[in-house]
Amino acid sequence: VKHDPTCWLQWVTPDDRTRLEVEWESMLRDGRLDSEFQLERPNGEIREVHMRAFPVRGADGRCLRVAGICQDVTRHNRAERTIHNEERRKDEFLAMLAHELRNPLAPIAAAAEMLKLGHAGEERVARASEVIGRQVRHMTSLVDDLLDVSRVTRGLIELERERVEVGAIVASAVEQARPQFEAREHALAIGEVPSDAAVTGDANRLVQVIVNLLNNAAKYTPRGGRITVTATREDGEAVVRVADTGVGIPAEALAHIFELFTQLGRPGRSE
Repeated sequence: VKHDPTCWLQWVTPDDRTRLEVEWESMLRDGRLDSEFQLERPNGEIREVHMRAFPVRGADGRCLRVAGICQDVTRHNRAERTIHNEERRKDEFLAMLAHELRNPLAPIAAAAEMLKLGHAGEERVARASEVIGRQVRHMTSLVDDLLDVSRVTRGLIELERERVEVGAIVASAVEQARPQFEAREHALAIGEVPSDAAVTGDANRLVQVIVNLLNNAAKYTPRGGRITVTATREDGEAVVRVADTGVGIPAEALAHIFELFTQLGRPGRSE
């Protein structure tokens, strides 16, 4: 019975087999193979292999045999992927945090500008000071996250779980987004929040979620449009809704809107 020198290919996983068959034939013609692929062992375990091989030819040029070496690189590749994933998570976290740090700056700048004018009454000065204080505390929490970025690479981000009033969350989010609404002359309507509406959660993260919804509403709503924020209790849950008169989200884009930094086109947008 003639031995088939390629019988080992049956153990190559289907995703890699066709490619490796082509590379093997190319090696027999051109003299070199340097490739990685996956093998499935009899027990079903998948191993990653790096193969280097070349044909040994006789005086007449015919291939007498194939010489080479196979190295199991499973552990090495898994370690590399782990490092890569940690770096990716860290980069994504830093990019997201830089994005979030911009949100409190707008109300701080607006309050500081009002104080700089010098003729605001005591009530407006007190209100501006409260805005600055709240947003500085919010930024301090975000900076603490930035300084403790090592938690991200280890997947140890923790949520501060406490009882928070939904009304306070909505008010803080609106405060951060209001300068965008005013700059684009949006009409903002805020529904009355039930006084007993409260949830257990991380106040800073909840504010970030609603601020992002409001910022997107401002970004994708034409100048002079209307944005509505409502908070209700439904079946024992707090439900916050942000509605606008903007362009909306195409149905085909709904599956991607929660991917990091996804941006949609703005057809029909008017400044």
